[in-house]
Amino acid sequence: MITPLRTPTPASLIEGLAQQYAKGRITWPEIRDRYDISFGDLLQELRRSGLALPTARDYPPAIEALERFSRLLDETH
Repeated sequence: MITPLRTPTPASLIEGLAQQYAKGRITWPEIRDRYDISFGDLLQELRRSGLALPTARDYPPAIEALERFSRLLDETH
């Protein structure tokens, strides 16, 4: 079976979704279910645009993972 190639998502779509996500108008599950965008793509656009990254105040492992991802983005840009 041949796996189809992933169609690139237009940058403008990711940018718009990141803005809507940051404003609380759309959730990650809604984005995941409707668009071919990874959570990493969303986080990267939030960071690039200077928008707030998601928080996980009640789940310390998630906080640590988001902080590691943020540091990784800082190192690569």
